[in-house]
Amino acid sequence: MRRILTFLFAALMSVGMWAAPVPCGDNLSWEFDSSSGTLTITGTGDMYDYDGESSYAPWVDSYESITSVIISDGVTSIGQMAFFMCPGLTSVTIPNSVTSIGAGAFYICSGLTSIEIPSSVTSIGIYAFADCTGLETVTINATTPPTLGSSAFEGTAEDLKIYVPAGSVDTYKTGWAAYEDKIEAIVVERVQIGDLYYNLKNDNKTAEVTYKSYADYFYNED
Repeated sequence: MRRILTFLFAALMSVGMWAAPVPCGDNLSWEFDSSSGTLTITGTGDMYDYDGESSYAPWVDSYESITSVIISDGVTSIGQMAFFMCPGLTSVTIPNSVTSIGAGAFYICSGLTSIEIPSSVTSIGIYAFADCTGLETVTINATTPPTLGSSAFEGTAEDLKIYVPAGSVDTYKTGWAAYEDKIEAIVVERVQIGDLYYNLKNDNKTAEVTYKSYADYFYNED
């Protein structure tokens, strides 16, 4: 019996069933829910970089099944080539803790139609969103334009709109000259639903609660 159990243990280990999940950062872990297509990354610190040739993100076997990516607060970077060639990816959640988006991070994610980049991001790498052929809207909340790598939005939808804070339109057009004709001001429409007020941003209608009407809250003008 002991010999049989030893054999079974060795077999399980050989196929990785009992192996620890491969991390995606020194203090980051990930989980993929195949039933919903959701990849969730949690922890603190930077995500590892990959080159798409000799190194791949640990979710490589699920590239074609990923439909949404949720990056939890505490993650500080999106690694190079982390999500490239995920054709079914349609939704990405980026928290305010992220400060950089690596080169080719979303390269050839053809199903991605819109993305919102928080004000914490200060750099976007080369080819970060290149060949995302369905990408129509990019909303960037930083008043100071992040450093932008070459061809970051190359090969996106012809009518791509890049929405930026109203007071920073000219600064973006100067700093991001390659996309000058695609840059517009973020337009916020306030809508009341019940006793809550929401900001609806541009075409993607991202909802954000601004305040409750029965309490003393300040408007969030950002």
